Amino acid sequence: MTSKIVKITKKLHTFFCVALFIFFVVILFTKDLSALENEKSKSYYSLLPDTFIKLGDNNGFALIVEKSSQTLYVYDDKYRKKSLFNVTTGKKSGDKMVSGDKKTPEGVYFFSDIMEEKDLLPEYGVMALTTNYPNLADRAVNKNGKGIWLHATNTPDRLLKPYDTRGCVVALNNDMLEIAKYVDLQSTPLIIVADIRYTTKDKLDSERKKILALLELWRKAWTGKDIDTYVSAYSKSFYSRGMDIHAWKEYKMGLNDTYDEIVVKTSDIKIIKFDEYTVVSFLQNYRSDLYEDSGLKRLYLVDEAGKWKIFGEEWVGLPVKNSRVIATANLMRKKAMVMKKKSLPTRKGDSERLTASEENKSDSGASGL
Repeated sequence: MTSKIVKITKKLHTFFCVALFIFFVVILFTKDLSALENEKSKSYYSLLPDTFIKLGDNNGFALIVEKSSQTLYVYDDKYRKKSLFNVTTGKKSGDKMVSGDKKTPEGVYFFSDIMEEKDLLPEYGVMALTTNYPNLADRAVNKNGKGIWLHATNTPDRLLKPYDTRGCVVALNNDMLEIAKYVDLQSTPLIIVADIRYTTKDKLDSERKKILALLELWRKAWTGKDIDTYVSAYSKSFYSRGMDIHAWKEYKMGLNDTYDEIVVKTSDIKIIKFDEYTVVSFLQNYRSDLYEDSGLKRLYLVDEAGKWKIFGEEWVGLPVKNSRVIATANLMRKKAMVMKKKSLPTRKGDSERLTASEENKSDSGASGL
């Protein structure tokens, strides 16, 4: 009897030892797996769209449309994702090349104007933001077409159909008003890509330092009237305002002789990279002894043998319209109309308040269509 008890005790001891060993192995494995998952998660969420090299300094935003997911993302100047919206793009896949091809262009664009419902045909909904397609880089490779907008729609069902436009980017009415609150005309970039590619912040920092160094070299050479250093910042293929690099140099030399002093200041610098080019956009304050102005300058850069060079530039005046204010006013007006409709007295036998379907029609702007 005693020997049986001893045998049972030994078996139980062995069983508990094995069970305890397995328990600790599982705990350690789970801990390592959790650490690995946390590291993966940390790595994933630290990745940023590779197009965002610098997003300015004045609390601005950038919009990026991913055609493959039919989504518009809003990022702030700290690279934080602020919002996302469902959109629909061109019926044909690929980058827009010619007028009427029903493709949405891919590249870096800026909003030129804002149009309200009273200025639009019903199909454009409550608001439209026009873009500068074709931009300088597009024109350099003979892309054409016009009228590429980010606009709303009075037909909410369109957003159920991906790839349903003639080339524009289309959002729901309420979404369009929300999106416009993030937009500063001529300043907020709209990037349109087939698929968003991601990279690390360190790589973006490295690119940013190189491009900012070129910008400062360009600015100092212009201010110092150092024509050779100034021209060294440009590509041999440079063309702007009807001038190639040789004509541009002669033009700038003439201005240097005319003015005793030139002062150029830059601020709110944005650097947006696309496949074949990069756009540097900033507020430029220019002053000489005879002339001064302020406006938005855009430099279009190309990588030549590992060095960034300017292949084109453009200047636009400061916009008069404030799209954020206009969008906010439209939202408030729309909400007031909905509240007024809800408060109207009802006829006998009618429901005391609007039905859900009626509210949805009112919010979508589709009422009466």
